[in-house]
Formats: sequence, C-alpha cells, structure tokens
Amino acid sequence: MVGRVLITGGGGFIGSHLIESLLQQGREVVCLDRFNPLEVEGGNLAAARGSTAFRVAVGDMLDSEFVNHTFSAFSVDAIVHLAAQVNLRASVENPGPYIDAKVAGTTNLLAACAEFGIPKFVFASSDSVYGQPERTPIAEDAPLRPLSPYAATKAAAEVFCYTYSRLFGLSVIPLRFFSPYGPRQRPQLAVSSFTRRIATGDEVLIYGDGSSQRDFTYVSDVVAGIEAALDSPVEGFQSINLSGGHPVSMLYLVQLIEQGLGEKAKISFMPARPEESHILCADLTRARSILNYQPKVSIEDGIALFVAWWKASHSAPAGTFQPAPETPTSRKRNTVPSPRS
Repeated sequence: MVGRVLITGGGGFIGSHLIESLLQQGREVVCLDRFNPLEVEGGNLAAARGSTAFRVAVGDMLDSEFVNHTFSAFSVDAIVHLAAQVNLRASVENPGPYIDAKVAGTTNLLAACAEFGIPKFVFASSDSVYGQPERTPIAEDAPLRPLSPYAATKAAAEVFCYTYSRLFGLSVIPLRFFSPYGPRQRPQLAVSSFTRRIATGDEVLIYGDGSSQRDFTYVSDVVAGIEAALDSPVEGFQSINLSGGHPVSMLYLVQLIEQGLGEKAKISFMPARPEESHILCADLTRARSILNYQPKVSIEDGIALFVAWWKASHSAPAGTFQPAPETPTSRKRNTVPSPRS
C-alpha cells in the first residue's frame, strides 16, 4: 500500500474527501494548494487539520521552484493531481487559466516526479475528453474529441502524462471522472446548482430539451477509484474511466432533487451549448479488471445523501463545518512546507 501521498488541490471537493479517507487508513498526506492559509483551519479541511499525519504546502503548481522545494521537503510515494480550473463553460471565453493549470501545471508536476524519483502519478482527467462519442458506453480507446478548451486541456495533459511515462518510466494513471458530485461540490456545478435553485425558488436552467444524459458518480466511489489506482500494480501509462455506472437524463436528475427537497422546480429550457456532449456513459470494463472498481452508490441514494447534507449545511450557522453523510464506502501550516522529523 502506498504510504505518503501528495495531493494537489486537496482543499477542493474531491481532494478533501480523499484526504479524510487516506488519513483514516493511517496514511500520511501532503496537500499542495494555493488557497489562503486561513482556509486550512476550517471549511473542507476541517476534519483533517488536527491530524499529525497531515501537512500543507501553500503555493502554486505553476511555480516550478515552489514545486521542487515541496518535493524536496517531503519524501512521498505518489502524487494525486486534482488541482484544476473546473468550469467548462467559462473555459470557452477565457481559456488561459485552463491551459496554465492543466498543461503547464501538470508538466511541472511530472517533471518533478521524474527528478525526485516519485514512481506513481494519478491524474484527474474528465469524461469531457470524449466530446460527442460515436457510441456508448464509451471505452477508453474511443477517440478523444474535446468540445471545449477545458476538455482540450485535459486531453493535452493526458498526452504529457503519456510522454513522461515513456521517457522516465513513471506509472501514470489518468482517471477519467464522469460527473462527480457529493457534499462540498462547487456551487456552479449541476447537482449543487440545481439543488440551490430549487430550494430557493430560482429557475433551473437546462440547456437543450433535458434529454441529455450524464453518468453521475458519487464522491465516495470516486475516492475508492483513486485509492485503487494508488495501490494498483499498473506500470506505464493507463487511462481508466470512473463512473456511477448508470447514466440518467438531466430531467430525471431534477426530479430526484425535487423529491429530496420536497419542492417543485421552475425549469427554463435554454438553447443547447456546442461545448457540451449530449450523452456521456462509461464502459467500466477496464476499471473493474484493473482496479476491481464497482460503484456502490446509486444516483437515487447519492442525490438523497447530497440533499440531506445540503439541508444541514444551509441550516447551520455560517462557517459551521458539516461532515459528509456516511456512505457504503466511508471509513471512519505554515505556508512553507516542512519535512517530517
């Protein structure tokens, strides 16, 4: 089992859940993020901050000197690269930050892995790299036809992962996440946005006629897939899909949130966006065979868990930390990095 793990973007939605899970397993974790240091004291990392096995390095992965200093300060066994710009639509109007984060940032990290002899690199890729697939479910050998700068930079980062794997013998696993959701999800993403809008009586904006489908993945299943990738014996480069295993339409998603909240949605249908795929559904054959991955949280159960968390977090006083609800897979500072003594 991989021991000490460095996680980029660990203060975010998926990263904070992963950190909690790894710490509960007795592993050591280094979180590399550029958040304000004060945020480490609360928010997503509230459950991790008291652990002696948890360290934080605050800085930008685009700063190669900072990255090298961090890798030098901590002797880690593997990298999980989650840090990213996440808004697909915003990337169309302003692609620069996406190119920086996905391409330049990823390359900095890969170069540091090669220099410091870190053999395992798990990269958070995306179902969006497939674009508009010719057939579903989508296997990993399907053509990559990204429809947005966000998706294009994910695909480009995968190419750099392949290159560094071949040049330096790194074991690199791009995990193509299919619509992750769950507690702490960013407010502009679909499940979180729909829940807030339905709860407050605002219009839910659906692009197209509502028949587009996504293979939503609850965060505990995402974390289980990442952990399996960390501990897998994979050598070289291997891309792997991670999904919930059951695509649903956007209208069905709205219905589930309505049921959880006990409120009726006001839906406004908007023109379909050219940067969005109509259907994204994963073939999980490779994930099952290589990672022994099997999603455990259905979309119905996952939305119920999310809505319960959302209600609790929005009824609590401002700034109160709300832990994620238990799921079938749950297990129970300074800015300058300093090595373990």
